[in-house]
Amino acid sequence: VSPVSAGQMSTDLGNIEMQMGAVANLGGSAGAADAGPLTVALRKFTLAAQAEVGHPTITRLSALQTAFAGLKSSAQPMIQQLKTACPAS
Repeated sequence: VSPVSAGQMSTDLGNIEMQMGAVANLGGSAGAADAGPLTVALRKFTLAAQAEVGHPTITRLSALQTAFAGLKSSAQPMIQQLKTACPAS
């Protein structure tokens, strides 16, 4: 993450958070159940990224990597639902 890419990353993360809210509403109770943990993981990643950009340290980079791993793990159920709903995609 560089100062040049930080602004775009912030914009992208904000857009992802907004789209997660929309996906949760589309999926009914199952979508909301999967979107909740994913939204929490995304927020943790966003906060870790903001901290790393603001004051980069090895500890903050490690926290960012951990948050990203949690985000990827939390995304798997939603990804499977989307693949099931849209098999040709």
